[in-house]
Amino acid sequence: MKTMIADNEHITSMDIRELQLMNKQLSIAGKMAENEEYTIPVLLGGEVTNISLKIVRGEKKKGMVEIMFETAKAGKVAASIEAKEKGVSGLAAVDNPEMKRLLETHKTEMIKGFDEESCDLQVAYVSKLNFDVFSHHSRKSDVTEETGEEVYQVQTKRLYQIAKSFIENVKKLEL
Repeated sequence: MKTMIADNEHITSMDIRELQLMNKQLSIAGKMAENEEYTIPVLLGGEVTNISLKIVRGEKKKGMVEIMFETAKAGKVAASIEAKEKGVSGLAAVDNPEMKRLLETHKTEMIKGFDEESCDLQVAYVSKLNFDVFSHHSRKSDVTEETGEEVYQVQTKRLYQIAKSFIENVKKLEL
């Protein structure tokens, strides 16, 4: 960014404002990446949308992937998938009955992509799906009491594989 200003002889105040905005956007993206929150632009059913991906690593609750997006055709989709010591379980909530049907139809392919021996993925229709409430609800168990048991440490690679598989399978759906 420093060389962009130095290389161009005709810098306007608009150019400087654009550089400042770009700097702020990169700073925010860097802070989100530190928290393992990402916004991924994806082409779904002919529409470009941003998928919000969050790897949840709380104090007590670890190993969750949250994926949220919205398109005109698919409606709102929010998924919370937990990697357990043996297997994966999760919930995908949608506000479009057709999208619920599509996800249930292709659930077997999604589960294969998780590459797990035991998988339980439920799909639910929620007429007024609210991303904020869904995200908060999936992290609620973060404040559960400590049992004294040794907590299973989920591998980062495994969590990202789960997220990648879910997103790739949703991209394949014919919305």
